[in-house]
Amino acid sequence: MSESRQMQWTLRILKTPALAVILLGLLTAACNVRPVYGPNGGYGIDKVSNELAAIGIDSAKGRVSQELRNRLIFTFNHGRSVAEKRYQMSYTLAESDDAIAIEERSGAPSSYRLTVIVQYRVMDPVANTLVTAGTVRASASYDRSSQSFANIRARRDAENRAANSAADEITARISTFFATRQ
Repeated sequence: MSESRQMQWTLRILKTPALAVILLGLLTAACNVRPVYGPNGGYGIDKVSNELAAIGIDSAKGRVSQELRNRLIFTFNHGRSVAEKRYQMSYTLAESDDAIAIEERSGAPSSYRLTVIVQYRVMDPVANTLVTAGTVRASASYDRSSQSFANIRARRDAENRAANSAADEITARISTFFATRQ
């Protein structure tokens, strides 16, 4: 086959969408993309899951703190009980409310943003060393109305969403730490 015919044939293949997708798939098949944690042990994933499950979490000091703690326990252990806790996690939680929308007629705030800031530390109590630490910020917005029960429920839902978002971020950071630690 001449060089010009081969070039035309190659261009024709690349212009065909189905063939282009197949070629792209073949090119990316060698990529090393993998999940950070999960049931597959082929990439050290079981190691990350086991390390997360070995983290004990200090008791909560308040409703939002308890929501954060519950989410962390569930994501660390995936619903299973683990006998040996090799690490201990302590955390402090601070929350704030900011008005983000004002009603034009009354001048009263109608929407708020609840922000949760969590500072966490994972310690190895046997060696008395810091394993990892960080600060996470999560926000959730909610609306206020003239109904007091609706306002209480809206704020509580925002607290739950912010605490769960912060817990997911903490889990991702600690998982990444254990996945990259040699």
